[in-house]
Amino acid sequence: MHYDVSTMETPTVGLLRLAYNHLASEVGHAVRRVSSDQRPSHGNIMEQLDFVDGMRLTDLARGAGMTPQSTGELVDQLEALGYVERRPDPTDRRVRRIYRTEKAKVASRTAAEAARQIDRDLRTLLGPERLAALRSDLACIVNAKGGNDRASTRRRRVGTLSSLPRGISQRGGPSAGRTKRRADR
Repeated sequence: MHYDVSTMETPTVGLLRLAYNHLASEVGHAVRRVSSDQRPSHGNIMEQLDFVDGMRLTDLARGAGMTPQSTGELVDQLEALGYVERRPDPTDRRVRRIYRTEKAKVASRTAAEAARQIDRDLRTLLGPERLAALRSDLACIVNAKGGNDRASTRRRRVGTLSSLPRGISQRGGPSAGRTKRRADR
């Protein structure tokens, strides 16, 4: 369904969500062309591992703004699909770190190229000056609201599913397998 949001009294946060959903969908479609078994919810985990490969589960959950239980479920899925692997932490044998596989790196390169194409499209749509101003304004908002600490943002939200970005789940997983994941912390 197409509608003109410029004629509606949509709150700014609604416009940001609509823009994000559209742009993230473009990246997701590009990734699924090379990795058809990835789901949109896997994007949060993959994005964090693109920033820092070899994260602990708790750090991965914090960066993704998710509970460790939900993060563990997604990591289990990604591991079964061959996108990540758990390896012992070289400094603490009790801890396991999560690393991207070559399959994940191919998907990440595809996502990065799709993001660069979106930037080129936005530059054409808005012009270089307006795009630079938009990026500056968005960075200002992110920095004013706690930087890239998505976990602190999650703690400030009202605990409703409608307040969560698409692809993030509040529900914890089944108790089965928690012992295994506990070592990932």
